[in-house]
Amino acid sequence: MNREFLASLGLDEQLIASVLEEHERDLSLLRQQCGAAEAALSDIQYDAAVQNAVRCGRFSSKAAERDFTAQLKNLNLEVKNGSLAGFDAFLEEQMRSDPDAFAAGHPVPKFVAPVGPGGHGQESVPGNIKQAREIGARRAAAMRSSGEILKNFL
Repeated sequence: MNREFLASLGLDEQLIASVLEEHERDLSLLRQQCGAAEAALSDIQYDAAVQNAVRCGRFSSKAAERDFTAQLKNLNLEVKNGSLAGFDAFLEEQMRSDPDAFAAGHPVPKFVAPVGPGGHGQESVPGNIKQAREIGARRAAAMRSSGEILKNFL
């Protein structure tokens, strides 16, 4: 929209100035919204590239992965064709500076794992413990049966 177009419509100068002023405000607002949208899109693309790069690595722990991701995000590497330019150099540097953060091809140790059926291994129980368990089981059975007998008489 320009001044000549509005004049050709038969509008006076004051009205033309008001229309152009409002039009400029609208354009300015649209430029701001477009800039914010482009920034948001750029952030989303960068986060996606970081996540793709991190997903390729094998870390020794979740904490190591979080630390690696935070350092990578702070670098603000350039995104080219969906991947981070300079990522390979960053990865090599991280592997040299903190080799324990990366899994070395062996499985992560499990500190607690079930053994045998029901999660209990074969246990060696001393004789006096076995005897105490048997006595407790007999007493519990006697209490159950005496409770049932009493139910019949009460």
